[in-house]
Amino acid sequence: MEIAKEKLLQTSGAVVAAADGGADPKSCYMQKFRLYETRSNFYMIGRDKSRTFWRVLKINRLEPSELNITEDSTVYSEVECCDLVRRIHEETSQQGA
Repeated sequence: MEIAKEKLLQTSGAVVAAADGGADPKSCYMQKFRLYETRSNFYMIGRDKSRTFWRVLKINRLEPSELNITEDSTVYSEVECCDLVRRIHEETSQQGA
C-alpha cells in the first residue's frame, strides 16, 4: 500500500510532513531546558532533541501573589536563541546583578 506524500505521519508525538520531511515547530517536543533570570523575569528556554527548534517561556517575578507566564509564539533558531540569551545577560549586567 503506497502512502500519499501529502499524508501527515505521527512520529514520537511530533507531526512530520512527509512532503518535505520537515517537522512542524509548533508540535515538536522540547527536551532540554535552561533557566535564565533577571530581576524582573525568569526565562525558560527549551529546545528539541535535534537542536532545530527553540522556544521561550517568560515568567514575571515582580508580582509575588500572581503567577504570570507568557509563552513566546516565536520559534527561534539556535543563532537567534544565542542572541536572546546574550541580551538577557546584558540586561542582568546593566541591573548590577
